[in-house]
Amino acid sequence: MNRVFQSAAGCKLHPACPVPTALIKAVEAELGMAVKKNVTIELTGDQAGNPDCS
Repeated sequence: MNRVFQSAAGCKLHPACPVPTALIKAVEAELGMAVKKNVTIELTGDQAGNPDCS
């Protein structure tokens, strides 16, 4: 398992927390291993009438 995700698990972050992934993406982009491009996660309500979560 990746050390970032191991540390996140040790801090009891939720498995779906986007912060560890964002950290990895930022490091990769700075090292030239990934394209520097904006990334977003957008949550919206479903068709059952749940409110918009964004």
